[in-house]
Amino acid sequence: MSGSAGGNRIIRSSVAKTVEEYINKVLSKFPGFKGAKLSGSYNTDTKNDFGDIDLIVNLTATDKKNIKVELAQYLASLPDDVIVPFKSDKYKGKKFLNTGEIITILYPIAGQPNEYVQIDNIISISDEEAEFKKEFLDYPAEIQGLMLGLSKTICLEEDPKSIFARMGIKNIPALEPNQEYEFNLSSAGLTLRIVTLDNFKETDKTDVWKTSNWSSIKKLFTNYNIDGSWEDLLSDLSSKIKNPRSKNRIKGIFNSMVSIKSGEVGTPKGDNKQKALDKVNSTLAETNLGKYLASILLEEQSPTIALFPGAFKPPHKGHFDVVKQLLQRADQVVVLISPKTREGVTADESVAVWNLYKTKLDGSVEIKISAITPIGETYDVVTDNPDTSFIIAFGKGEIDRYKTMNEYPNATIFDAGEVEGVNATGLRMALLKDDNNEEIQKYLPEGITVEEFMAALGKTVEPTEPAPAPVAPAEPVPAAPVPEEPLQESPPLEFEQDDYQDYTLQNRHKIEKAAYFFNLPISDMEYAFNAGREVVLNDDIWSKLENSKSYKMKSLDDAIQHALKLGIDPKPYIDFIKEGKEMPLPLVLCYAQDKYYLVGGEVVLSLYRALGSIPSVIQGTLNLKTNVPVEYPVINEGLEKKINSNIIKEFIKFAVKELKITRLPEGLTLSYNTNTAKSRRSFGTFDPNDGKIWLYVKNRNMADILRTLAHELVHRKQDEDGRIDYNSGNTGSEIENEANAQAGILLRKFGKNNENIYENKK
Repeated sequence: MSGSAGGNRIIRSSVAKTVEEYINKVLSKFPGFKGAKLSGSYNTDTKNDFGDIDLIVNLTATDKKNIKVELAQYLASLPDDVIVPFKSDKYKGKKFLNTGEIITILYPIAGQPNEYVQIDNIISISDEEAEFKKEFLDYPAEIQGLMLGLSKTICLEEDPKSIFARMGIKNIPALEPNQEYEFNLSSAGLTLRIVTLDNFKETDKTDVWKTSNWSSIKKLFTNYNIDGSWEDLLSDLSSKIKNPRSKNRIKGIFNSMVSIKSGEVGTPKGDNKQKALDKVNSTLAETNLGKYLASILLEEQSPTIALFPGAFKPPHKGHFDVVKQLLQRADQVVVLISPKTREGVTADESVAVWNLYKTKLDGSVEIKISAITPIGETYDVVTDNPDTSFIIAFGKGEIDRYKTMNEYPNATIFDAGEVEGVNATGLRMALLKDDNNEEIQKYLPEGITVEEFMAALGKTVEPTEPAPAPVAPAEPVPAAPVPEEPLQESPPLEFEQDDYQDYTLQNRHKIEKAAYFFNLPISDMEYAFNAGREVVLNDDIWSKLENSKSYKMKSLDDAIQHALKLGIDPKPYIDFIKEGKEMPLPLVLCYAQDKYYLVGGEVVLSLYRALGSIPSVIQGTLNLKTNVPVEYPVINEGLEKKINSNIIKEFIKFAVKELKITRLPEGLTLSYNTNTAKSRRSFGTFDPNDGKIWLYVKNRNMADILRTLAHELVHRKQDEDGRIDYNSGNTGSEIENEANAQAGILLRKFGKNNENIYENKK
């Protein structure tokens, strides 16, 4: 099955006929339909089959949000043999998904009985916008990713006045201190913004110009080769981009857009994506560590350089103490950070925390994000600089990661030990809890406050102030409401359709708290809203929101007091509601029949209720019950008789304890599909992107299955330790050899008390 709808792949020769039938039978009967055009890989690739169909649908409307809701309701009303209920496990039975600018449905493939293809209806409400979408989406994904990054940074590379002149942009406000111009490109159009920065961190943005005319894109990128291959454009950027911020940002946006989905791991498509990611990351590496160290060598006479590689998601006082010790032994300390995001903590946030810690360190410390992996880069630098003395730091239990470093005469291994009870996993868990300042403080270096730490992470926390000194009684004054918790809403700025999915990113902290409340992986909760749909919040649902006071608001004064109690200024929201302007949508989770939980948007809903207006919300859906522990999710994939998964669950518990895994696999699929195993070229895989394990089990002895499972669980542990990189899966690599050896040990230990695993095939 392919995509969120669970459709079949469609061959090229069937695409045009299927789209023609869909337009004639379905879209043409919807009021306001103007036309539809195929876009995306069908127009640019030479491949013979596709996982879905991208269709730009042009409708007559002035309000895109409303017309999307109307179209979704129309599609859902059609018979099941016309708009087919989804086949995927996650959305089985649904008739559509309404996400961002796309409405996804499942439709019969013309001439192929009992086969259905996912169609993504990409909505536009003008001819100009439809043409803009087609031009943009017809570019390969790699070029799209590079253009998105270049648009964000082009004003750093060229004189903005020169850009505005060639594009005919006039009457743009002048910049204030700490502001810069920035273009934002999406499939909906091009926007020019004025961005306000505080220490290179965005604090505000204002749109000052926008267009959906594709000729403006040609003018914007006139100095870059966007009509060649993506490799040509990358080479062009590499030679012309000079600002290190630009290269890092283009690289980061490309990595977020050209991501490898779990089903693509081990496939030609996934391999090609990985090659593209590797090429962009290596080509646009901000500053090669070797070159940086060379600059130190020119300034110092025989310096000793300490390298401290790690994930640091986020850095804590144990890491801080290591750097303090290294500064007593070396002339220069370089902290190398893994580029991977871990449970919501990014590499950039790690850098921000380290820069905060540097204010308490006495010595020369440089913080760098590794181009690929910190450990691999450490080995490369030591190898490439044989005449330089290095100190390589590692924590308790990490000696195996550096055992071959003893072979290098210019390197000394430094065992930094650990601070008892302090680790990054514990700190990440502490960050998920409410009113947990005291617990968070335990992980921070002396002299660093929780408020400073949270600000570095881009989060807010209510500061604790000393109690005021006693004063003489005075006339009574109405007490100001005391904030219950700092639930800061997203600013009610002009909210564009192309920013729809960004709201889940802006509210990630709230989504993390909801995931913690329901004892669920953060990725599952986040996916529920990225794949959710926009709905009108009717009284039946609103009254059932378990953790919200908004439905009971009787007056505007009550709603204002409620907002102030939560530490939020309600005036901008009131103005936007009265003027009927777009605002970020509240997040509502449906977690069981007639069970609803408000994840974000309490103040917005309260004001809507008080003003007598009806809001829309993003509704995510998960099949769960509160207060029920989440078991290891085991999915049987295939039609054959299923094996008993109890022994597998017991083995997972055993291996997790033996390997000291701190976070369980996010899911486990047991597959009987031989073709899938052939396409993956493996009996088992672990996907570090979503934390899920896939096993092929057909006609295999249980011991053989468990050996493969053990191998993938070792990879899970290696990923926790920040050791998995793009080349880890290569046959004969240190990572693979370690997984093979550890898997054998785990199986022998488990088999001593579970001899039945060696019985006949299952």
